[in-house]
Amino acid sequence: VQTVVGPTGAPGTTYGLAFAPVGSTLYAATSSQLGTINTSTGAFTALGSFGTASGPLGPVVLDRVVDLN
Repeated sequence: VQTVVGPTGAPGTTYGLAFAPVGSTLYAATSSQLGTINTSTGAFTALGSFGTASGPLGPVVLDRVVDLN
């Protein structure tokens, strides 16, 4: 069933979506932020910005989300 709920208010273009059936959470990745989308209202809520991650290979800049599959 599809329902149009309107604009999300997410910054920029949404490049990826993932649905977690446990908790019924819809996650969205824009060009600069990770957040959730309310499935009733369509409102985007930012969880955080992409930035720099650090791991065994050193710091990695996370500044673009493209071709997210």
